[in-house]
Amino acid sequence: MAGKLGKAKAEFDTRDFPMKALLKTVVIPIAYDFDVAHPGLSYFMYANDQYGCCVISGRAHQTLRFEILEQNKLLSITDREVVEQYLKETGGVDSGLVVSRSIRNWRQRGWLVGGTRYYARAYARVNHLNLADVRAAIYADVGVGVGLDLPYSALQQFDKKQVWDVVPQDGGSAGGHYVYLPAHHEDGGFTCVTWGRRQRMTRKFFMTYADECWAVWDKANIMSAKTNAIMDIVKAEAMLAKTV
Repeated sequence: MAGKLGKAKAEFDTRDFPMKALLKTVVIPIAYDFDVAHPGLSYFMYANDQYGCCVISGRAHQTLRFEILEQNKLLSITDREVVEQYLKETGGVDSGLVVSRSIRNWRQRGWLVGGTRYYARAYARVNHLNLADVRAAIYADVGVGVGLDLPYSALQQFDKKQVWDVVPQDGGSAGGHYVYLPAHHEDGGFTCVTWGRRQRMTRKFFMTYADECWAVWDKANIMSAKTNAIMDIVKAEAMLAKTV
């Protein structure tokens, strides 16, 4: 069953530098799936059926994959850790989160998993209307999260285990939702991880309902030869030094 929504209206800031400025000229495959390349992952709800904590739940999915690259192990992230971080950022109320503020908090303060504090090394705004940039970010193995203004039809499609697609009568907006994207496909669509499983969406759905997209990376990404071949990490570090 579809879980709860909790992404507030997108906010952009002059401190959020564009990923476009970091991309090198490189051939991106027409399809890529991080989870296929790194088998053994599990798909957890991370309390998003009880709280509107999708922004932190998405962070948990990203952190799992970061540490597979960095430590070659699967972390045990608990629902309690997700909820504690969520309520810490909301001030104790189940009010949802602004994605950009939460990512900035992640970079500055980190979050606790199993007694260890994990930080986002850096982040950049991806133009969600430029699907080539979204695909490049996914292929670079940086964590890619997208904000969606989900229609009610998407909730019904999820419950029926259908692909998210645009329908003539979508029921209007159900609210904002944040999901992690591990894959892009030959048909132009994407796969996200949300509400305890992988969910496919069409290109048209993404273009219609996405309203923000973010690339987040940590130390493992910065050191990755693959990431460095796709992104100008030296430039990223220089731009990062100018942010707070």
